[in-house]
Amino acid sequence: MAEQLFAEDSSVDQFREYKPLCKTAVAAFGCALIGCLAAITPMLIAFEFVAIVLAFVALGVIKQQARSGKTLAVLALLSSGLVIGFIPSREIKRRHDYAVTAREHATSWVNLIQEGRFQEAHQLTYYFTERRAPGVAWAEHYRESTIDESMTDEGLPPDMDAHDAFTDYFSHSPGSWLRSEHKKLKFSLIGITSIVRKPDCILLTVDFDVQRPNGATKLLQIEMQRTTDVVSHQNHWRVNAVTEDGLTAG
Repeated sequence: MAEQLFAEDSSVDQFREYKPLCKTAVAAFGCALIGCLAAITPMLIAFEFVAIVLAFVALGVIKQQARSGKTLAVLALLSSGLVIGFIPSREIKRRHDYAVTAREHATSWVNLIQEGRFQEAHQLTYYFTERRAPGVAWAEHYRESTIDESMTDEGLPPDMDAHDAFTDYFSHSPGSWLRSEHKKLKFSLIGITSIVRKPDCILLTVDFDVQRPNGATKLLQIEMQRTTDVVSHQNHWRVNAVTEDGLTAG
């Protein structure tokens, strides 16, 4: 009886035999946890790829050297796979939404040009906080300046007022012919050709084919800028640049 009991105890001890923890599995799990922050900092997604490599290495070590940590390695694989699948799809959707909105705003700007609403189109080249105040008539906002002084008290040239800025914007190509030929222009949307992410904004270039009255076809590129207001945290769009074969309006 005692020998039988001893044998049973011995089998239990063997079942509970200590297995050293695989450090590679721990490293894989740690990298997977760090990679989860890729939703905040996209560059951290590199840790997920490292975690996958380490997890496979850890599973091989665990199998060959009878070590523990298989659960950590499997969790690292699952977590990394989910994050790698989630982050790019989220970024793809965000870029798609930006592209759709940029096309809509660029098309709206083109429509203002075709309708001869040049002052409204010019306003959309300004940041949201710089635009005409609500309730101020267009004629008043764009009235010609009566100030004849060419220099301020500090000895510097004064800022260009709305009237001069408007006149200057539509006095250079492509702004000049957009204004003079607006009724006869035919625009054909090509699509988004560039998306550039900067620390403080996102720039998307929307291309149009424009058929002019003389039969010539021009490539018009409207660069839309998306910014976030630091006070209200609302997103705003503006026409950052309008170019025609490398020439910039304004």
